Amino acid sequence: GSYLANVEKMKWDDKPGNLNFYQRCVLGWRCQYNSEEWQQHYSANNIPQSNRFWSDLPLVPTSRRRYAESDVRASLINVVGTRIRQGYQLASIVIRKRNEGSSRLEVRLLLPWKDRASISYEVSADYPLVTANTHIDIYIEGIYDFVRDVCGIGSRAASANIYRTVVVRRFVQHIKNLQKSDQLLVHLLSFNNSSSSFTLSDRVKSGSSVFYLPPNSAKPIPSSGMGTAGTPTSAGRSASGQGRQAKTGSMHLFTSFWQPVLSLDIGVWHCWFHVQRITVLLLHDSPLSRYLHLHNSVGRYGTVLCRQAAGQLI
Repeated sequence: GSYLANVEKMKWDDKPGNLNFYQRCVLGWRCQYNSEEWQQHYSANNIPQSNRFWSDLPLVPTSRRRYAESDVRASLINVVGTRIRQGYQLASIVIRKRNEGSSRLEVRLLLPWKDRASISYEVSADYPLVTANTHIDIYIEGIYDFVRDVCGIGSRAASANIYRTVVVRRFVQHIKNLQKSDQLLVHLLSFNNSSSSFTLSDRVKSGSSVFYLPPNSAKPIPSSGMGTAGTPTSAGRSASGQGRQAKTGSMHLFTSFWQPVLSLDIGVWHCWFHVQRITVLLLHDSPLSRYLHLHNSVGRYGTVLCRQAAGQLI
């Protein structure tokens, strides 16, 4: 922490690009400055001070415990890239030699969870990276009380405290989200495994919607005839019937791949894709009222729905 011992007088300078002292402090702040660089660059009146409420705290011993482990059929680079975009920090990279002559690449990622508690996400794979198999270990690092509550050792004590119960629930939900994101990563990496994932049928090319939004729901579902694979063909069925069956099965694979993608929250798209924002003005379902901007007798305003246009867009 730091503060200004004296209030400096502002000197007006009409030259473009020149900033006064306060503008430099606010607009030119960089976290990479240490205390000496800060004083030299800005002002000698800026005196660094240590926070005694923080620096005088006794060092509490921390513990480390494995919480979960799993294997993912994805390359280590893809797993690490996904975790970094989700806020994890790169802690260490180690290549360990084995007795049989092979090597193992280990990457440790760290996510600060709360004060004196963090999640250590460690991934490892054979090096060089020639196979898409990655082993994941999740460790809990923190003070003993936090590790005990999260691992279920002190469940009785945690249940008696509302704050500790909420922290444990959030942590468990975060681990579940990690496991779901690993499954989604494997699903997205299977895009090139089948041409049905990126091949459009004639029905889609003609303008038929693949998915639609049901009323009072934000998750799209396949349209009629798009998401079912149909029944198996019999031996006596004609070639045209078999062709229709093959097309229906291909359409089922197409919708099965893209439905989880469309169900993603738009706020996390940047973690998975290259995102471009496109603004679209949808046509309203019914004609607008003349008194659209005026409330009625009970103080409510009319609603404007664009479900038909949104369904065609999807």
